[in-house]
Amino acid sequence: GTLLWTSPELLRNSRRTLSGTMPGDAYSFGIILQEVLLRRGPFYRADLTLTPEEIVAKVRQGNDFRPSVDSDELNGEMMQLMRQCWHEDPTQRPDFNQIRHSMKRINK
Repeated sequence: GTLLWTSPELLRNSRRTLSGTMPGDAYSFGIILQEVLLRRGPFYRADLTLTPEEIVAKVRQGNDFRPSVDSDELNGEMMQLMRQCWHEDPTQRPDFNQIRHSMKRINK
């Protein structure tokens, strides 16, 4: 279950680094942000009956399997930030300076 917060590229790396990466941390932040804002567990979906192991396998496969977030549940900017953090390409994820700037703008 603890792999639910691990980025796809680290899940695919057979020699996972214990220290992780900054883009991997941004991915994890996006998952935590989803949990906090929706007050539900990671990858929560009412229709999802997958085990944590099955969820991790889907993320590892690289098919862009991410948490489902209803547009009615969140502010549009917050959803955009989460989705950027979950980007399949680690180089396309925001760094923590960008995340902090976005959070300040969203949460004036």
